[in-house]
Amino acid sequence: MQQLIGKRPNTYTFTKSLAEEIVRQDGQGLPVAIMRPSIIGASYAGTIPGWQDNLNGPGGMYIAAAHGMLRVMKVLPLADKGTGRAN
Repeated sequence: MQQLIGKRPNTYTFTKSLAEEIVRQDGQGLPVAIMRPSIIGASYAGTIPGWQDNLNGPGGMYIAAAHGMLRVMKVLPLADKGTGRAN
């Protein structure tokens, strides 16, 4: 396995890199973006499908949106990496 993933610490970072490379190559000239969630949410088919052990982080947001209680959410604008100011 280590020969396949090279210097990457695990298969998750390896497959993430593969997907990003495909988007970079095949998406040239297209308005594409790569979204990376900072937290992994509820499972699709793990312990129990849709299993969520708490309402912290995005879990509460997922559940509220799924039940129609969250329809609009205010978010902060993206910050410029160089200055830290909002675009």
